[in-house]
Amino acid sequence: MQSAGTTLTCTVALAISAGCGLQNIDKPSPSEYERWSKSGTPTPQTKQDLKVCGYRDATWTIEQQISVDKCMLGKGYSFIDPVRGMSQCDYKPYQILPSCQSLDK
Repeated sequence: MQSAGTTLTCTVALAISAGCGLQNIDKPSPSEYERWSKSGTPTPQTKQDLKVCGYRDATWTIEQQISVDKCMLGKGYSFIDPVRGMSQCDYKPYQILPSCQSLDK
């Protein structure tokens, strides 16, 4: 049988560990342009390059993301992850993306 102290300790530990994963829940996901950087390139140019590379804000497929990633990397951009504490590349579906794989180099 567990004592009240043990139960309280476990409850507090669980609450603290759950809170760690929720630290950015109140923040919006980073925009795609925030994930790309190229020295001397202003934000409007990054947005334009994403558009030229085929990026669309609407839902799209992993294959389309791969195409955009290859294009942006080909234009000399570096992929930034995490942004504002939010990592895209930690999630398995994204790990195959050229942008995420470029981080391992």
